[in-house]
Amino acid sequence: MFGYFTPDVIYNNVYDIDYDLLKEKNIKGLIFDIDNTLVSYKQKKPTENVIALMNKLKSEGFVICFISNNSKERVDIFNEKFRFYSFPKAKKPSVKFIKEALKKMDLNNKKVALIGDQLFTDVTAAKRAKMTALLVSPIEPVETLFFKFKRFMEKPFIRRYYRRLKKSYGKKYKFALLGTPVEHSLSPEIHKIFAEGCGLDKNFEYIKIDTDKSQLKNKIDYLKQESFSGFNCTMPLKEEIIKYIDYKSPQVLFLNSCNTVKIDKKNILCGYTTDGAGMIEGIKYNGVEIKNKNILVLGAGGTAKSVVLSLITEQAKNIIVLNRSKENLDIIKNLFVKYKNNIKFDLLNLINTEKYIKEFDIDILINASRLGMKGFEESPEFDCEYKFLSLMKNSVVIVDSVYNPLKTKLVTAAENSGFKIVDGFWMLVYQGAFAFEYWTGKKVPEEYIKKAHGIIKRP
Repeated sequence: MFGYFTPDVIYNNVYDIDYDLLKEKNIKGLIFDIDNTLVSYKQKKPTENVIALMNKLKSEGFVICFISNNSKERVDIFNEKFRFYSFPKAKKPSVKFIKEALKKMDLNNKKVALIGDQLFTDVTAAKRAKMTALLVSPIEPVETLFFKFKRFMEKPFIRRYYRRLKKSYGKKYKFALLGTPVEHSLSPEIHKIFAEGCGLDKNFEYIKIDTDKSQLKNKIDYLKQESFSGFNCTMPLKEEIIKYIDYKSPQVLFLNSCNTVKIDKKNILCGYTTDGAGMIEGIKYNGVEIKNKNILVLGAGGTAKSVVLSLITEQAKNIIVLNRSKENLDIIKNLFVKYKNNIKFDLLNLINTEKYIKEFDIDILINASRLGMKGFEESPEFDCEYKFLSLMKNSVVIVDSVYNPLKTKLVTAAENSGFKIVDGFWMLVYQGAFAFEYWTGKKVPEEYIKKAHGIIKRP
């Protein structure tokens, strides 16, 4: 409930607002209250300062609208100079006219900010409409008794905002990546962009710590002592970390694998896995649906396990898992034994690959193995040029979990055959976004996920 009365930011006046920051956050529309926000109640027409501000914002590409609880006559006189979209008698905090305004502006609620001077009308209306809410101090401090009472009632919520702000500024968000090797990992750069998108970049730190299995306990103790809030685990620690985790998510318990650990205030370790969900979101972002699709998965390691579990959750029709090692294949087969009706497990060779492509009319091929990763084989021995791709229909989507190099032999061969590609960096970015949300409680805005994906050098 308190969220309805909590602005996203409080400013002294409309001229102090950081409009460049709003643009960075993909805000394209601005809805202004008029009375005591832009001008005093007595001021019927816009001042020179207001005119200059509105012209500047318009020239920068913002779509502007006025919404007021005042009369049509009052709003029309004020808007005569601008002729922006306007809605009088809006009865805020009702969202009826805000929805009308969004239609007129041709923008969704995520791309519009509402700016006003009252918590219980302007801010509450914005929050009910799930928009960005900016509160400014009233221009006229002297108001009617009714408004004085409202201002008095607003004070506890404003104090709460500043307490939370102070706490946020005072808190240091510290995270780490454990594994070996980690020297070339892009995770710090990715998480820095996430922190920027969530307004935490001034108090954010993400470091890489080269760690093998024998060093893991000591490194965890160090992170606890230094008040880190969480860490990621990469190879070869995703299974080794399990013995040190106090709380395990259902997915971690099932897979016996973990790549994200949150350290709470009592130094309790909470373990999660985000690899599978990260790959699925990367696939979806590229416009590909999973439900009722036939999917061929290459690999049987930790990534493959997490991906298969997520594919089941997303209701894939049939899942075929092929792997070179029979030992690892048996492990993943036993793990998913209760799902045997729609999952097939077999050795990765040319005969089986061709067999399942033809039998199941594959819709999506996912490489969840190290195949193509720098330092590992570029392609399977039985088909170095991936000629089996020629057996697939034109609509097949090729998904890779490998991002170093970004253009593996598989991706190159698929591109040359005209298939749609989802590169391995999408999985890395999205699994990181889910980890960031576990740690901070903040969902990374989509535009910053896209920005993070853009940092990798393209071939």
